[in-house]
Order: sequence, then C-alpha cells, then structure tokens
Amino acid sequence: MRARSWHPSWQRVLRRVVPSSIVPVADSRHFAIKGLDLSDKSVLEIGALTRPIVARGAARAVSYMDHASTDALHEKYRHEPSIDVDAIVAVDFVAHDGRIASNVGAQKFDVVVAAHVVEHVPDLIGWLEEAESILEPGGVIALIVPDKRYTFDVCRRLSPRREVEAAYREKRTRVGLWNVMDHFTNAVAANTAALWARPESAIEFAPTHTPDDVQRAIEIWNAGHYVDCHAWVFTPDHFLELMTWAFDAFSIPLRVSRFIDTQVGDLEFYVQLQSTKLAEKPTRD
Repeated sequence: MRARSWHPSWQRVLRRVVPSSIVPVADSRHFAIKGLDLSDKSVLEIGALTRPIVARGAARAVSYMDHASTDALHEKYRHEPSIDVDAIVAVDFVAHDGRIASNVGAQKFDVVVAAHVVEHVPDLIGWLEEAESILEPGGVIALIVPDKRYTFDVCRRLSPRREVEAAYREKRTRVGLWNVMDHFTNAVAANTAALWARPESAIEFAPTHTPDDVQRAIEIWNAGHYVDCHAWVFTPDHFLELMTWAFDAFSIPLRVSRFIDTQVGDLEFYVQLQSTKLAEKPTRD
C-alpha cells in the first residue's frame, strides 16, 4: 500500500497569470493534440482534474485516470480555492500506486494524454514504458511539459541522464530524496512574463520555500511518505535529447512524431510520441 502523500501549496504557483498582451492564444493546450483525428479513437487522459484536454464526446471513447477516485479528489480539494471541485472530471481508472498498465487491465488506447504529469513521476523511463504498453500499434502519447526557463524551476539544474537512469534501475515508486531536496531548495516564486521580457530576472526571484520547508520535506520523505514535487526539470531541447537517448538505450518502441516549442509568453511545450510497434498480422490457417 502506498504511503501517505504530501502535496504542498507550491503547486498553485505553476500557472501564473501572464499578461494577455503577450499571449498569442487564449489557451494553447490544444497544441498537445494538434493533427490528431480523435473522432474514431479511444483516449485515456491522465491527471485531467478540472481541465481535460480531451472532453468526453470529443473522441469515440474518452477515459480519465487519476491518483484518487472522484470522491477522494473532491475531498482533497474542497478547501483549495484555486480548484472548482464541481468541475473535477469523473475518474474511470484510479492509480493509487502510480502505475498505468496494471490499473487499466487489458484495455488499449489510441491516444494517451498527460498534461504536466511527466515532471512529477518518480521513474520517467518506467512511466514511458507503461504508457507505451497500453497503446494500440501506432498510438500516440500526447504530452504537455513545463519549460523550466519560465516556471519556478528556472534556477534548478536540468535533469541529467544518470539520475533518470538511476530512477529506472531502482524502480522508484517515490520521488528520490535528492530530487525532493533540489526542488524545495531551489524553486523560486517566478513570474513568467518577467522571464520572457528579461531572462536574467531569474536571480531576483525569492525562494518559494523556507529552510523549515526543506527540512520538513526531508523528514516526511525519511518517514516513508510520498512527497509530490517536480522530480524532473526540462527545457524543450533537453527533453527531446533525453527522449532520443531513452528510446535507444532502453529499447522503448516510441519516436517523437510532433514537437511544438514553448509559445511566446507561455511556460510549456508540446510533444507527441508515437508507438513504432506494428499491428500483428492475422495468422492464416
């Protein structure tokens, strides 16, 4: 059974309001599924909460997965002013253990959508393997990923291959302690608009957490609990290089099929990963 998780208040910092004068589109999240005809597709969206990328009815079949049931999510967020609990989507698959494949059974999907998910997972390569394993041949994983240059991760280092590989070899089910410490020590109260206007302003932002917050996170982790944070830190180029390396080094049958860079004034980029597995040919008698 998974230990109690700790989801600190810093999560609300991620989506800061950017002045509309420098935002090219009202909601650029549609870039995640750009070019995909979903009319005859089965879709699994992970972590939709109140803002699904793919609404029910927008595809042949749409299912939602989260770390808790609909009722549990209502209870968790009922005192969180930034979350409209009435808008929380009905959860079809619950992944208490963070696993994807084991919680959907034998079901396969044409598209798996995940917005601001991959940076949180304890084992990035393991997550990619699991997501690919539930795809139909030629299926697509559509991701929205935060760009560290414009978020509270701006002062953090990029995630090195050796740490990504270590998490996979260790089959981590919790974010590693060093990743937790890096987040709570180096996250800052960033302003996206300011970073676009003047990248060097990063050094002016105050830390998001106090030394007491850092110590508390370490104590909670040492007690065996799950500490939710940005385990992994990316820029677009770094993420693409990491994916190319991972697919080759660990024989993951995926390829980058579409990439859309971070839009002016925004804080996220968009990647589609397509399964390279071929459909099985029918046997002949």
